[in-house]
Amino acid sequence: MLLLFLGFGSWYNSLLKPVFGLPYKLLGIMEAISIISAGFSVQVIMEHVSGNPAVKPARRYFALWLFFHALWIVVFAGLHYPVLAFAFCVVQWGIALLCIQKFFNVEARAGRKVILFFLMTTYWMLLNGGILSLNNP
Repeated sequence: MLLLFLGFGSWYNSLLKPVFGLPYKLLGIMEAISIISAGFSVQVIMEHVSGNPAVKPARRYFALWLFFHALWIVVFAGLHYPVLAFAFCVVQWGIALLCIQKFFNVEARAGRKVILFFLMTTYWMLLNGGILSLNNP
Protein backbone atom coordinates (compact mmCIF):
# COMPACT_ATOMS: atom_id res chain seq x y z
CA MET A 1 0.00 0.00 0.00
CA LEU A 2 2.91 2.29 0.63
CA LEU A 3 3.74 2.13 -3.08
CA LEU A 4 0.38 3.72 -3.78
CA PHE A 5 1.60 6.88 -2.09
CA LEU A 6 5.33 6.96 -2.85
CA GLY A 7 6.26 7.69 -6.44
CA PHE A 8 2.98 6.42 -7.79
CA GLY A 9 0.97 9.64 -7.98
CA SER A 10 2.80 11.38 -10.80
CA TRP A 11 2.86 8.25 -12.97
CA TYR A 12 -0.79 7.40 -12.24
CA ASN A 13 -1.93 10.98 -12.81
CA SER A 14 -0.20 11.05 -16.21
CA LEU A 15 -2.25 8.08 -17.47
CA LEU A 16 -5.57 8.16 -19.24
CA LYS A 17 -8.03 6.41 -16.95
CA PRO A 18 -11.55 5.08 -17.39
CA VAL A 19 -14.37 7.22 -16.01
CA PHE A 20 -14.38 5.18 -12.80
CA GLY A 21 -10.67 5.84 -12.14
CA LEU A 22 -10.43 7.42 -8.70
CA PRO A 23 -7.65 9.70 -7.37
CA TYR A 24 -4.68 7.68 -6.17
CA LYS A 25 -4.86 8.86 -2.54
CA LEU A 26 -8.45 7.70 -2.28
CA LEU A 27 -7.43 4.36 -3.78
CA GLY A 28 -4.85 3.87 -1.03
CA ILE A 29 -7.45 4.48 1.67
CA MET A 30 -9.92 2.11 0.01
CA GLU A 31 -7.19 -0.51 -0.31
CA ALA A 32 -6.32 -0.25 3.38
CA ILE A 33 -9.97 -0.58 4.43
CA SER A 34 -10.50 -3.63 2.22
CA ILE A 35 -7.39 -5.39 3.53
CA ILE A 36 -8.38 -4.69 7.14
CA SER A 37 -11.82 -6.15 6.39
CA ALA A 38 -10.14 -9.23 4.92
CA GLY A 39 -8.08 -9.50 8.09
CA PHE A 40 -11.28 -9.70 10.12
CA SER A 41 -12.45 -12.55 7.88
CA VAL A 42 -9.24 -14.42 8.59
CA GLN A 43 -9.84 -13.89 12.28
CA VAL A 44 -13.20 -15.66 11.89
CA ILE A 45 -11.46 -18.49 10.01
CA MET A 46 -8.88 -18.88 12.77
CA GLU A 47 -11.64 -19.29 15.37
CA HIS A 48 -12.50 -22.60 13.64
CA VAL A 49 -9.02 -24.10 13.36
CA SER A 50 -9.44 -27.07 15.70
CA GLY A 51 -10.88 -30.06 13.91
CA ASN A 52 -12.26 -28.30 10.83
CA PRO A 53 -10.65 -29.65 7.63
CA ALA A 54 -12.03 -26.72 5.58
CA VAL A 55 -9.76 -24.22 7.36
CA LYS A 56 -6.48 -25.29 5.78
CA PRO A 57 -7.61 -24.78 2.14
CA ALA A 58 -9.19 -21.45 3.08
CA ARG A 59 -5.92 -20.23 4.59
CA ARG A 60 -3.94 -21.46 1.59
CA TYR A 61 -6.12 -19.68 -0.95
CA PHE A 62 -6.08 -16.51 1.11
CA ALA A 63 -2.27 -16.62 1.31
CA LEU A 64 -2.10 -17.09 -2.48
CA TRP A 65 -4.52 -14.22 -2.98
CA LEU A 66 -2.41 -11.90 -0.83
CA PHE A 67 0.78 -13.05 -2.59
CA PHE A 68 -0.56 -12.23 -6.05
CA HIS A 69 -2.03 -8.99 -4.76
CA ALA A 70 1.38 -7.99 -3.43
CA LEU A 71 2.99 -8.91 -6.77
CA TRP A 72 0.40 -6.82 -8.57
CA ILE A 73 1.07 -3.81 -6.34
CA VAL A 74 4.83 -4.02 -6.90
CA VAL A 75 4.51 -4.48 -10.67
CA PHE A 76 1.76 -1.88 -11.20
CA ALA A 77 2.46 0.81 -8.64
CA GLY A 78 6.17 0.27 -8.10
CA LEU A 79 7.54 -0.79 -11.49
CA HIS A 80 4.79 0.78 -13.66
CA TYR A 81 4.25 -2.27 -15.90
CA PRO A 82 0.48 -2.30 -16.46
CA VAL A 83 0.52 -5.24 -18.92
CA LEU A 84 2.23 -7.67 -16.54
CA ALA A 85 0.25 -6.21 -13.65
CA PHE A 86 -3.00 -6.97 -15.46
CA ALA A 87 -1.95 -10.62 -15.78
CA PHE A 88 -1.37 -10.75 -12.01
CA CYS A 89 -4.76 -9.08 -11.51
CA VAL A 90 -6.57 -11.74 -13.50
CA VAL A 91 -4.80 -14.55 -11.65
CA GLN A 92 -5.51 -13.04 -8.24
CA TRP A 93 -9.16 -12.48 -9.18
CA GLY A 94 -9.55 -16.18 -10.00
CA ILE A 95 -7.83 -17.17 -6.76
CA ALA A 96 -10.08 -14.72 -4.90
CA LEU A 97 -13.20 -16.48 -6.21
CA LEU A 98 -11.90 -19.81 -4.95
CA CYS A 99 -10.90 -18.23 -1.64
CA ILE A 100 -14.36 -16.81 -1.05
CA GLN A 101 -15.90 -20.22 -1.69
CA LYS A 102 -13.45 -21.79 0.78
CA PHE A 103 -14.23 -19.10 3.37
CA PHE A 104 -17.95 -19.78 3.03
CA ASN A 105 -17.19 -23.48 3.53
CA VAL A 106 -15.73 -22.63 6.94
CA GLU A 107 -18.31 -20.03 7.98
CA ALA A 108 -20.60 -17.68 6.05
CA ARG A 109 -19.57 -14.74 8.24
CA ALA A 110 -15.95 -15.13 7.06
CA GLY A 111 -17.05 -15.27 3.44
CA ARG A 112 -19.11 -12.10 3.81
CA LYS A 113 -16.24 -10.20 5.44
CA VAL A 114 -13.83 -10.95 2.61
CA ILE A 115 -16.26 -9.70 -0.07
CA LEU A 116 -15.02 -6.09 0.27
CA PHE A 117 -11.47 -7.18 -0.54
CA PHE A 118 -12.85 -9.14 -3.51
CA LEU A 119 -14.69 -6.04 -4.75
CA MET A 120 -11.50 -4.01 -4.42
CA THR A 121 -9.60 -6.72 -6.32
CA THR A 122 -12.27 -6.55 -9.04
CA TYR A 123 -12.00 -2.77 -9.16
CA TRP A 124 -8.21 -2.93 -9.52
CA MET A 125 -8.54 -5.46 -12.33
CA LEU A 126 -11.08 -3.31 -14.21
CA LEU A 127 -9.04 -0.15 -13.62
CA ASN A 128 -5.84 -1.85 -14.74
CA GLY A 129 -7.58 -3.16 -17.86
CA GLY A 130 -9.06 0.27 -18.58
CA ILE A 131 -5.63 1.88 -18.28
CA LEU A 132 -4.25 -0.70 -20.70
CA SER A 133 -6.97 -0.03 -23.23
CA LEU A 134 -6.65 3.77 -23.03
CA ASN A 135 -2.86 4.07 -22.99
CA ASN A 136 -0.13 2.73 -25.19
CA PRO A 137 1.89 0.54 -22.77
